[in-house]
Amino acid sequence: MQGSPDATPEPEAIAGRVTEFVKVGDTVRRPATESSASVQQLLTHLEHAGFAGAPRFIAAESDGSIVLSWIEGWVPTDADPWLGDWPSTPDWSARIAALVGGYRLSAGQAHGLADMVVEVIAGCRRSVVRKIAAGIPAFVQMEREGILATLDSQHRAAEQHRTLVAQAAAA
Repeated sequence: MQGSPDATPEPEAIAGRVTEFVKVGDTVRRPATESSASVQQLLTHLEHAGFAGAPRFIAAESDGSIVLSWIEGWVPTDADPWLGDWPSTPDWSARIAALVGGYRLSAGQAHGLADMVVEVIAGCRRSVVRKIAAGIPAFVQMEREGILATLDSQHRAAEQHRTLVAQAAAA
């Protein structure tokens, strides 16, 4: 019965930026992929670390799909105007302004954004190193795929562009 409190919500197919998934009530069913186990480990790690900005892993289905909590929000599409304004030349100031603008942050959220970006990347690297040292398979695989070099590169870029991020966030 559709209106009763015990009714199962209708599934809603949604095309994500990376994977298509199905939203059912306050959960998301993500189909099985090669990275399903890694996604589960990463989301569990983020939850244990106290990071509230990622969905929570709820369950693994018998077909390999995973059930996650739904986070209300906005995912950019190719039709979003801020992506159309993305500079094609390496004008870092314009690129960062477009990216920060795309997040649609309030003035309060934007305050300290540059420092937060630098610290989040550094914290991610520290966490990944600890998980690699502990032998967690998903993180060991990420190390083989060059994640530490990528995080180091992102950290250097964030440090280098800290002033531009701060200016874009303040605009």
